[in-house]
Amino acid sequence: MITAAIEPNIVGNILKDYMLSLGILQSSLDYIHQHAPCMRFTLLRADHSEVKQFISRPSLKYILRILTGLSVGHEPTQIAIATNTIPVIHMLEQVSSDEHVGTLAENLLEALCSNPETLKKVEDVRNQTRAEKKRLAMATREKQLNSLGMKTNEKGQVTVSINTIEDIEKIKEETGLFCFICREGYTYQPSKVLGIYTYSKRTVLE
Repeated sequence: MITAAIEPNIVGNILKDYMLSLGILQSSLDYIHQHAPCMRFTLLRADHSEVKQFISRPSLKYILRILTGLSVGHEPTQIAIATNTIPVIHMLEQVSSDEHVGTLAENLLEALCSNPETLKKVEDVRNQTRAEKKRLAMATREKQLNSLGMKTNEKGQVTVSINTIEDIEKIKEETGLFCFICREGYTYQPSKVLGIYTYSKRTVLE
């Protein structure tokens, strides 16, 4: 609360410089690097054991708030955080937790974005994550297409093999009950039970 209330002006920066000299910033960064999970890239699953253990630490949310308050309009703090901590903070901003660690991490990165030098580092890390997500999505898409006997050409267009077309032509139309979603019924899945969904609500009977 103290760091968040510091005015972003010359007097406020004098106080932040003093807090910087007390080692508050360095202690906070040391805590993050000491307990952060080892990662080769910033795209980690929230249910990863090391990530869950890290975000469950009670001091983390206070440290993120302290760093955010000190970073607002204070270039030395911004540069110190941007040296080697941005990837960890970016990893945290993708995590959803009851402690709202993701929101706190996002607020810290937004505070760093007021400085052009640190803004570029934040954007580089975020772009790296977007590229990794796109690569994983394309790999999953390719795997699904291969399972259906399809593939993509150099232009990204989906092509179907002759065998797949012949298999599709062999599929019979469902004449009885069928699923409203996948349009499959007992002709295609004779050994499975077709379920029935009902929409219900509580009402008061007279």
